[in-house]
Amino acid sequence: MGANTGRYDQFRRLHRKNALALRLGVEWTENSSAFTVRAGKGRVAFLPYLQSPEGMPADLIKPERVEAHDYFYGLLAGEWRLPVNAGEMLQLLDWAAGGYRFDALVPSTVVVEFARQKKPARYLIHLVNFDLERDVGPFEIRCRFNADRAQAFTPDAVKLPKVLITRDKAGATVFRIPGFHRYLIVAVSK
Repeated sequence: MGANTGRYDQFRRLHRKNALALRLGVEWTENSSAFTVRAGKGRVAFLPYLQSPEGMPADLIKPERVEAHDYFYGLLAGEWRLPVNAGEMLQLLDWAAGGYRFDALVPSTVVVEFARQKKPARYLIHLVNFDLERDVGPFEIRCRFNADRAQAFTPDAVKLPKVLITRDKAGATVFRIPGFHRYLIVAVSK
């Protein structure tokens, strides 16, 4: 788990040095932090662990819950917290991806998934609000390419939210959306 990646072989024997780091040509020890490296045509970003506000994730897992269910990892829905180093994780993912096509400026309670649809040629941005107490207010999605159209769809409202399309100073396309309740899809096309 986490910092142990590459430290053991398939028989759980400890390597003297981290095999993943060695293979990638990186000097890395158990006390090292995250690293990034180019590998052939790809990119590798390594974060040793996600730090929970209440301690290490492994320390939060309740063994009695795990033993009672084969599929359960011991944390209930209300016990999940945004990792302290979530920003570092997002920066590493952005670097590994070579930059995201979209940046959604939404509350941390919103999960965003981007999908590319071939026919018709467009991107679909799925947004789910997990805050059961509040709706999502106005927000922006920045697009790193020129997009001509964006339309929002939601099962939560009779009238579809209107998407305002502008350009920022850097020339990126910006979609301004008035908000949503639980679920929203934004369809973007060039």
